[in-house]
Amino acid sequence: MNEIYIKEKFVKGPYGTSYVYTPVLEEIYREKSEYQDIWIVKTPFGRTLVLDGIIQLTEFDEKLYHEALVKPAYKKKYRNILILGGGDGGAAREATKLGKNIKVTIVDIDPKVTEAILKYIPEVPNNVFKKKNVNLINTDAWEFVENQKEKYDYILVDLTDVREEEYQVNRFYKSEFIKKLKEITDEDARILYFLGLYPIDKDIILRFIDENKTLFKHYRIYGMYVPSFGGIWTYIVLSDKPIRLNKIKELIDLMKIDPDLNP
Repeated sequence: MNEIYIKEKFVKGPYGTSYVYTPVLEEIYREKSEYQDIWIVKTPFGRTLVLDGIIQLTEFDEKLYHEALVKPAYKKKYRNILILGGGDGGAAREATKLGKNIKVTIVDIDPKVTEAILKYIPEVPNNVFKKKNVNLINTDAWEFVENQKEKYDYILVDLTDVREEEYQVNRFYKSEFIKKLKEITDEDARILYFLGLYPIDKDIILRFIDENKTLFKHYRIYGMYVPSFGGIWTYIVLSDKPIRLNKIKELIDLMKIDPDLNP
């Protein structure tokens, strides 16, 4: 029987492209939805969600990723949180832990992702979709933001990875969209993105900074080592007010170790 692997591009170098191969120990579920290929498998990292061939989360270290996404840039006065993507419920789960009376809105285009997670890796959402203060809306994030009149304190962009080639998700990383996000926040709000692996995706990180740094007065970049992602996962916070990060275990302040990332 032939072995099955998840093959992901790791780095493109002068002599070719390197790949990471994660072995699939067991296939649990697979479906081609209207939007993407959804695959849930068992790997050495436990049950794993794969979308369009790219690992999105594993039960071994999804908490590391989601805590690093939600907690460091949160301010205690924030009460209205918007999550773009995040149909697996992991970010919403962590957001509801931040305090009482927090309203969480999740906008994810593909209900099939949520259905698959609830059936095969329910520990990730941990019943978060049943909470009264959590609202899941299945629609395109661009259309939602463009038509939104409500203001949000904290926006977490938990969409699939930006790609080197032109890809539908790339539009959410452009200044045109981020201007729209700023319109639905107040002056003290924060917007958070993840930008791939450091330093492998450094070109993507620098390109994002260069394109969007004039939209905000401040930004901060930090990282978290996520084993199933293959290294240090990068996050960037955008705000018009000075940014002080909350300390969480193993958080890496990338701006202290790489002068290229500083304004």
